[in-house]
Amino acid sequence: MPYSRIRLAIIGNCQAEALRSILYRAHSPFEIVDLPEYHTMTPANTASVIDLLDSADLVMAQRVSPHFRIEELRSTNLRERLGEKCILWPNIYFDGYF
Repeated sequence: MPYSRIRLAIIGNCQAEALRSILYRAHSPFEIVDLPEYHTMTPANTASVIDLLDSADLVMAQRVSPHFRIEELRSTNLRERLGEKCILWPNIYFDGYF
């Protein structure tokens, strides 16, 4: 019997895009949901992004400010809406080359 792939939504900035890219190339068992990066989103994107997040089995969300311009996509609001299927991870910054 074929297994059902886990629908994974990864939302964030450039780190989210890098993670999506790695999972695509690794032929992971996930069905990756394509989402725009936080910094490119506008309030006009909100409903479609929320629909995609709701449809996912698992959501990995990069933390954003409690003052992020799109209230529904703030980390605390995503966690409240999505519950345990939402995993938050912090921004990771490396400036060792600078």
